[in-house]
Amino acid sequence: MFSESPGSASTMSEAPPNSENAAQFSFPFSMIRSQRSASLESESEQAKQKSFTERIPNFKSLIGQFRDENRSSRTSVSASQSSDSSLTNTNGILKSHMSRKVSKTFEKGATIVWRDLTVTVEEKKGVVCKVVQGVTGYARPGSLLALMGSPDSGPSTLLQTLSGKLPITAKVYGEIFLNGQPRKLKNRTYAYVEKDDQLIATLTVRETLFYAALLQLPDNLPCSEKLARVDSLISDLDLEEISGARIGKCGDCGALSRGKRRRITIAMQLLTKPSLVFVDHPVDYLDSISAFVVMGMLKKLAAEGCTVIMSVEQMGSEIFNLLDKVCLLSSGKTVFFGRASAALEHYASAGMPCPVMYNPADHLIRAINTEYDRLNAPFRFAQDSEHGEMWGQMDTTVMIRTLESMYQSSGDAALVQSMVSHLSDKEKTVLERSKCASPFMKLGILTWRSFLNMWRDFDYIWLRLIISVLLTLCIGSVAIKIGHSYNSLPARIAALFSMVSALSLVAISGFPSVLMDIKVHMHEKEMGYTGVIMYTIGNLMSSALYLFLISVTSTSVGYFLMGLQTAFSPFVYFVVNIFLCLLAIEGLMLLVASLLPRALEGLLTVVVIQGLMIVLGAFYQISGELPDPVWKYPASYVLVHAYSVKGLLQNEYETTSFTGPSRRSPPISGLRAIEKDYPLDLPDIGKWNILLVLAGMALAYRTLFCISLSLRQKLRPRWRVLTLSP
Repeated sequence: MFSESPGSASTMSEAPPNSENAAQFSFPFSMIRSQRSASLESESEQAKQKSFTERIPNFKSLIGQFRDENRSSRTSVSASQSSDSSLTNTNGILKSHMSRKVSKTFEKGATIVWRDLTVTVEEKKGVVCKVVQGVTGYARPGSLLALMGSPDSGPSTLLQTLSGKLPITAKVYGEIFLNGQPRKLKNRTYAYVEKDDQLIATLTVRETLFYAALLQLPDNLPCSEKLARVDSLISDLDLEEISGARIGKCGDCGALSRGKRRRITIAMQLLTKPSLVFVDHPVDYLDSISAFVVMGMLKKLAAEGCTVIMSVEQMGSEIFNLLDKVCLLSSGKTVFFGRASAALEHYASAGMPCPVMYNPADHLIRAINTEYDRLNAPFRFAQDSEHGEMWGQMDTTVMIRTLESMYQSSGDAALVQSMVSHLSDKEKTVLERSKCASPFMKLGILTWRSFLNMWRDFDYIWLRLIISVLLTLCIGSVAIKIGHSYNSLPARIAALFSMVSALSLVAISGFPSVLMDIKVHMHEKEMGYTGVIMYTIGNLMSSALYLFLISVTSTSVGYFLMGLQTAFSPFVYFVVNIFLCLLAIEGLMLLVASLLPRALEGLLTVVVIQGLMIVLGAFYQISGELPDPVWKYPASYVLVHAYSVKGLLQNEYETTSFTGPSRRSPPISGLRAIEKDYPLDLPDIGKWNILLVLAGMALAYRTLFCISLSLRQKLRPRWRVLTLSP
């Protein structure tokens, strides 16, 4: 045990969670597991189906019981300690604590340590800002650590630094150790829950978790076990009632609330039962009950030997009581690091006690938030008068300096330094990477999930199909009386060109869905569960079926209305030509979406590119007369629309001949008439080779899309740790 000293704000206990006297020093994890397992075994099948409102009082009373026992044990320990003992024997006592026996579960866990950590971020105009300054701390298996502070004080940045999610413009100075080794985290060795959810709107809750389980868990694990994990998480996070509901697009009528989506996102990261979990703002957008459920789940995960680190800006008192340790930050500096209950004692010793019936989390963060000086100045004294004379009259800056200086000179800071030194020199172990699905299984899952997503997404397929049919119907009805004479050739060329252009432009309706799908893939790829090539192939196979359906349905209407050739072979060529053209445009849209992740910018870019293709397609201006730089070479030779229209014209007029403009003029073949009136200035390679060119363009765009995603993944936030020499 560690005795209090005059410079120590509180007694700091660092016994391992499952040590011999764990009940005297830390949260009784073993008691939780034994009582929870006993209660679960005694429940009948009918009791297991109870609603959350019936289960939550029992869980609350259990937590309250443990909290009371823990408080009484701390009181008895503090009473038995001598008030005049010092911290001179801290290292010896520390070694005695760490030499105690711990369970194998906690020995194999993840211990992460950071010492003198400073993070600088380069902002606009070359300004370098220190977001985190000289922070030291640690997190051990079986603990729930909260990085707390105002939004601009650095808790999220510290969490991103520890998990390796910093932007590329950030630099990290200091030391970070994972199980005694200074190395960065590898994917599938930890779980990271982002602040924003990345979910497929068309899937149900159970489908989302099940497909995630198929991707994250190995093939040799029985499907029944995967389903059991999904059902267990659905039950633990109180998602039974909405397990069959579709997630929906955020903000739409009928979509799940952001709180429920948040719980689904957390559940997806817990399927592999990771030993290290980072959670960025786990209780954001959650009501008090949902927040308590999520934190109860994280507490249970920590009790099973996991190391849980989260960043948080605000929380309820019930959630605060579940925390093991807190790291309070203000302007990037540590104000306190230690037990959650000891933080209140630290504030009280600094003359800032927490008022009765006041949320302790709000009290801790409010005291170190400088924004209150500006926003609360007119009536601040009236609000703070009940906190005491010193509390009511000090500025927030003075409070922060007082708390920081008292912490640096306290026994809590000395103990943290000792623990960091000891844990940095512990036996070096490597976290094992969890096994995931095989490449073929991933390809099958991604293909089927993409197929199902497109089938259910009205904007991506069905709206596009309806608009395509209506457009071809309008174009066909306008060109229904063109005829087949030589004089009707310009009108027929215009009709075919309009059909190709209209069907290509309709592709932009699926751009928002493509963006969301790419975001989901990027998150899965970052965690190591999918690959860029597998995703590209799966997307190609699933979208090709729907694009072929659009090609057959829409062209069948316009083809016969315009009175084109009735033979089967020309019709098949017409459908295949339109299909390959749409496939190439789809690849172009994917490429733009990978480069421009914002919907408005991407949509405008796709429209501009297709507009240029239409203008340069030799209908408004003969391609041979285009200006040589850029527009003729190389622009006119990479136009999807131009190749498609030329192939359709060759398909229609290769067996057709026209009488001359006058009676004395000799007959002219259809192809010769096209070259005269519609000179594309493209290589005369034949209509079948044009299909190969269109297919090559489609594959080229997909390849560029794959390369773009790979480069984007490499440019994603990565940590860069520069270890300072002692």
